[in-house]
Amino acid sequence: MNTTLLKKIFSGLEIPPEEILDEAAIRMIYEKMFQFVEDIAFYEQKYQTTFGTFNSRFRHESAPAELITDWINWRFAEEGVQYWNDILKELVYIRNYQKMTF
Repeated sequence: MNTTLLKKIFSGLEIPPEEILDEAAIRMIYEKMFQFVEDIAFYEQKYQTTFGTFNSRFRHESAPAELITDWINWRFAEEGVQYWNDILKELVYIRNYQKMTF
């Protein structure tokens, strides 16, 4: 990409070039988290409960294959949100720390 076009992009986005990669990563993390949150909402609506309650019941009952698959997918979504949220917090912390140092 040529320099003039890059300057227009950075100017239009009102973001310094050195922060563009961080911003792109943050947006990608939010997109990933949104996908997991949608999955969680689907299972909460399907079973009319939270994962914690579902998990407790699931562990005390013999379950059909569909229930096992849902449990695996729901757990994956719950863990995915937590994982990406932790990464996001770390990224924001590092970014803020770098802004404070010269």
